[in-house]
Amino acid sequence: MVNTKKTFLFIFLLLAIILLILPPLTTLSEFLANIFYQFGWYRVIANFVVPQETRIIAGFLQLLGYQVQAAPKTISIFRDGAWETVGISWNCIGWQSLILFIITLFVGLQGNFTKATKIECIIIGLLGTFLVNLFRIAGITWLIFNFNVIPAMVLHDYLSTFLIIIWLFVFWWFSYAFVLRQKHRNMSEWGANASE
Repeated sequence: MVNTKKTFLFIFLLLAIILLILPPLTTLSEFLANIFYQFGWYRVIANFVVPQETRIIAGFLQLLGYQVQAAPKTISIFRDGAWETVGISWNCIGWQSLILFIITLFVGLQGNFTKATKIECIIIGLLGTFLVNLFRIAGITWLIFNFNVIPAMVLHDYLSTFLIIIWLFVFWWFSYAFVLRQKHRNMSEWGANASE
């Protein structure tokens, strides 16, 4: 229970810090993206992750009834007799939210939890973070195609941060309630504690 409180307080602290530094956070994100670019780390994301995500996002949009084509770095919708295309950048797929998720792991997994449930928790968190980002990018793409770039940019630059914070609250609540299990103490530990 103490660990649960500690984790949620830490996420609230992250939210407060993010709210205080939201405009500079965008600049920090650009700075980090520049580091990824300089060292060439972006290539892994651009060449392997983005093409998979564009296909999945195209699938989401098809479920909404759109005629969609996915290319390795773009999504196109056929409408009014023409194709409209949106590019998906390596910098927009949500690697920043993955960093936030990893930071919360250092606080959230402190405690006497079994290794198996810690691994299960990490896998659920990674998959959930990936899905949240897919829905976020699909939402941004939908906004661009149906409205214009301004609401899409608001979602991309500002609301996305709140979306990942909400996801982290839900994830940690679920993890503490249903996934993470305490290690059982052995009999010698019980005896030692009883004699104290």
